[in-house]
Amino acid sequence: MSDEMHLAPLTGRDPRLPETVYGYLNNPLLQGNLSLIPLATCFDYAAAPAAYDPEKSWQEAIQDLFGKSAIPHWHAILDLCERMNRSKRSKRPVALAPGRLRALQEAHRYILKNQGHRWFEEFRPWLARIEVALGRAQNDLKK
Repeated sequence: MSDEMHLAPLTGRDPRLPETVYGYLNNPLLQGNLSLIPLATCFDYAAAPAAYDPEKSWQEAIQDLFGKSAIPHWHAILDLCERMNRSKRSKRPVALAPGRLRALQEAHRYILKNQGHRWFEEFRPWLARIEVALGRAQNDLKK
């Protein structure tokens, strides 16, 4: 799993879980700064399980860490990371979601503009994967 990037919010937890367990274990990413995204959603769930909204929590984490204007870029990054994780398991090439090419191109530019940040270095191995996915999508458009 070290070659996977998991940036999605915590999902699939019953709001009554804290009534039956005394603790909850979360496995953060190897990338410390990027781990703050999913970890923030876990904290939100732990603080108020009945009121927890995964998408709202995730967007708030992105806004707190990167600013409100970064939310669309991180949505595109998240979508591609999820697709990369699934394609690895299915052993198929990554396919972009229909209509997501422009969003991923903008996210790619956003990532490159943030080269001085720690999270950029943590994300660097996935940058090449984004570029491959973009190249493949652009070639598919030419066909």
